[in-house]
Amino acid sequence: LDRTCIHQTNAALKERGIRSLGAIIFYARTFVVIFSDSYLHKGWTVFELSVFLLLHPRSCPILVPPLLPQLMLCASGGFFLASLINFPFQAGLVQRFPRGSGLGISIYLPLGLM
Repeated sequence: LDRTCIHQTNAALKERGIRSLGAIIFYARTFVVIFSDSYLHKGWTVFELSVFLLLHPRSCPILVPPLLPQLMLCASGGFFLASLINFPFQAGLVQRFPRGSGLGISIYLPLGLM
């Protein structure tokens, strides 16, 4: 969200964006931080966190490791792909593999490991 709210190159627009963060954070109910080593090295991110803690003393920010969103996206894509492959079988459009056939295991086993 910082990159969409705060201009990254123009100093005047960057300052204006940082000044408006207080109003944005005032209306926020939760504060999710994709926390990395560089998060506390930027002035406006420390400002964001400080303002949130001052305005919402009973709330606790949610810290997310940077790898988690990527893992969730990959897992969601894998489950979606598995459901697309499984749909014709569930809808009866394709006949299931006969018992004793290794084809069912060769398709479903790798999908279960995604």
